Amino acid sequence: MSIDCDEFVNNVQLFFSFLKDEYGMIVIDKISRKNIFHSVRYENDHFLISISYECIENYFNVQLIRIINGKLSSYDDVVNSYSLDRLYALITPYVDNKKLYENTKLFDFHINNEIQKKILKSAKKLRICLQYIDML
Repeated sequence: MSIDCDEFVNNVQLFFSFLKDEYGMIVIDKISRKNIFHSVRYENDHFLISISYECIENYFNVQLIRIINGKLSSYDDVVNSYSLDRLYALITPYVDNKKLYENTKLFDFHINNEIQKKILKSAKKLRICLQYIDML
């Protein structure tokens, strides 16, 4: 399944709108390599969040990298750089069912395809993670 850049960016900005609204993050760039790769990156004083999709491999990825003293940590720094799946695994022991339920209610969107489903699922996970990230 493929998605064009405009649709990808629109879906990311809609489902991840909490990054702007709750964390003051701004979109620093949008990258598209035709129907091969799409990416949207957000940043604030504390984090860079990269949301990307590799169309050919149907691979969706969210990466969070800490900014410390104004400097972006290395992508390979396992202490300050997290894939969403790894971050979620570290955070979930701290999250109660009530928080998960409340979070899910905030993401009431109509989904049309599998790519939107991946984007929405990641947005839900990231929002929970950001609420607890200072515990790491």
